[in-house]
Amino acid sequence: MSLPPEQMEGYLDRISLPSIVRTWLRQGPNGPDALKAIIKLQQCHLAAIPFENLDHVYSSHHSIQTQTDLAYEHIVKRRSGGVCDSVHPLFARLLRFYGFPVYLTGSRINAAAGIVADSKLDKSKPNYGPYIPGWSDPGQKWWRMQLRHTDADPWMDVWAFTETEWLEVDFQMLRNAYAALGTGWVTPRPVCFRTLFEEGVPVGYLLLAESELRQYYKGETKVIQKFFNENYRVTALAVEFGIHLTDEEQKQIAGYAAELTDEDFDYYA
Repeated sequence: MSLPPEQMEGYLDRISLPSIVRTWLRQGPNGPDALKAIIKLQQCHLAAIPFENLDHVYSSHHSIQTQTDLAYEHIVKRRSGGVCDSVHPLFARLLRFYGFPVYLTGSRINAAAGIVADSKLDKSKPNYGPYIPGWSDPGQKWWRMQLRHTDADPWMDVWAFTETEWLEVDFQMLRNAYAALGTGWVTPRPVCFRTLFEEGVPVGYLLLAESELRQYYKGETKVIQKFFNENYRVTALAVEFGIHLTDEEQKQIAGYAAELTDEDFDYYA
């Protein structure tokens, strides 16, 4: 499903893309400012649209809606976020609308032998994607995405990509596998994540994970709030992420393991 021009403008309004960058974007992939347009577009997208799986616990259907029209309604009109296979296809449609050649693909966490994994990377739960246990063919080619937390840290392999295009059926198989295995972001544990920027540079992130709000900022991680009931968590979602759940949505978590009640809170922690 394609989106009309007015919806594309609504998308750009949602991420507060500056007018000059919109001009660059309209010049297309062969424009003189195409690279600057893509860089700024990505920054605004990451800053404005959080990664979140809240529909698993705060909706009547308890599932993630990935269809384009539903994702647009959720992300743009309701100013919420989404998971990879709802946010990225929408982002790809935006790029294609302006003439950029784009395809979607899948990725894996890089856990190959010989890779030094940072202690900050939780390998006990494969929330980043399926592991690469080892190369069966050392000649195969992958694109590797690396990160480091500070300038003093070594670069760390995190993602590995092929150049194989993924279709909707491929993402559906991945979602079904996660659901069957009970791993990844499809599990009913509330998570909300957004990137923090200063002067156009990513400096950390804000992460709501179940009963805590954590901040990673310039190499340091700290818990900035603990939640001991639903009101605290719902308020944090509104204040820190701009996600406003309706009263009806808030009721949908009742009786689920992810629900927070005063009895769950450890006042001595």
